[in-house]
Amino acid sequence: MSPPHRKKMRAKYTIKVPVEKISPLSFDSKGNIYFTTTDTFYRVSGRQVEQISAGNPFRQVTSESLQMGPQLANWPPLALSGKNMFLPGPKRGTDSTLSLVDSEKGPLWEYCFLGHGVGIVPCSLGGCFLLSELTAENGRQYAVEKIDHLGNREWKQTFWEQPFHTFGPPNGGDKLLFYHGDTWTRDDPIMRLVQLDADGNMICVDKFTERGLFRLLWTKEGSLFHAKIKTDMITTSYEIRKYHINEAGNYCLANQWTFCDPDPGYYAGEWSVSPSGNYLCYTGGRPTSQGHWSNKVILFSLEEQGSMKRIFINWDTPIDLSPTPHYAAPVVTDSGVVLSAWHMPKGNSIFLTDFSEPEIPTQRVRNSSKTPISMEGHNSQLYLFERAGKWLYLSVFDMP
Repeated sequence: MSPPHRKKMRAKYTIKVPVEKISPLSFDSKGNIYFTTTDTFYRVSGRQVEQISAGNPFRQVTSESLQMGPQLANWPPLALSGKNMFLPGPKRGTDSTLSLVDSEKGPLWEYCFLGHGVGIVPCSLGGCFLLSELTAENGRQYAVEKIDHLGNREWKQTFWEQPFHTFGPPNGGDKLLFYHGDTWTRDDPIMRLVQLDADGNMICVDKFTERGLFRLLWTKEGSLFHAKIKTDMITTSYEIRKYHINEAGNYCLANQWTFCDPDPGYYAGEWSVSPSGNYLCYTGGRPTSQGHWSNKVILFSLEEQGSMKRIFINWDTPIDLSPTPHYAAPVVTDSGVVLSAWHMPKGNSIFLTDFSEPEIPTQRVRNSSKTPISMEGHNSQLYLFERAGKWLYLSVFDMP
């Protein structure tokens, strides 16, 4: 059966970028786009690409972050605060540096710290939380520092346990959330979701004692989702936890869902969440014994008790959906899902699903010879990075 068709997606504009690896995108209040490569910061303003001369991202990146793919998936988005940017800079002796840079006036201050930065979360009243990593003789040391709006350190918390480099909220605020826990060499590691406030007070929001593949997802409004996959030889289970800010202003567990799938085994894939948090999508794949690629697309509706539904790709031509590792994750809205595919006989495609239809049909809306690298949704627009040769192409689409 041939795939159904609808009106083709056409980009509002496309720009060419001479880079091979990119970070997740950031956006300022004027709609300008920011992203990072291994050695340069970039701004896209008025459909023009320009380099940001301040800062040096490569020196602030661990070897684990430089994955064998075009998407710098472990990098946090570039931290923005109004018209200012927090940029990691050059080494000063054995110290790393962090600068606050005004987009018009240039650097405002510079702060030196040990180790190398692995993330920044802006604070609502100026300044930021700075997360850094330092390799020491007795293991890795992680530090969280609160820097005020003038570049002075207010306090520092040090952790010798193993945390994840996932933290937020990505749009900033007066609370910082991140993981830390016992070393991975233990048989039964305990991971903790920890909150730090602007005064350095720490609260354990939740803890996890079971192994599994998991991912943190933030909504536009600041709610946090923890999605975990466990599998055995019989079934695969999906556990989803939602956290939001309570009346006291602290993050807390708001709801929890568990879904069972009769298809066992791990799939290499990605999670995405809709802006409202009402929908999550998991898309992945794995090679089959016949040498083809087996795709899995699951939609989770998280209203009331929640529900799980597979989205099938119903035609004969085998496709490779890209959240295989290092490729474009799906984009979830509150009315459908945007999927990307690669290694198709006639190029790389973009597909749409529509929640308003009873069977959630999947329709091809775009085909290209370029390979999709990353997709992101922001303010009802779709931002698509594709690769052709040694160039990346950023296309912007309206997303009804």
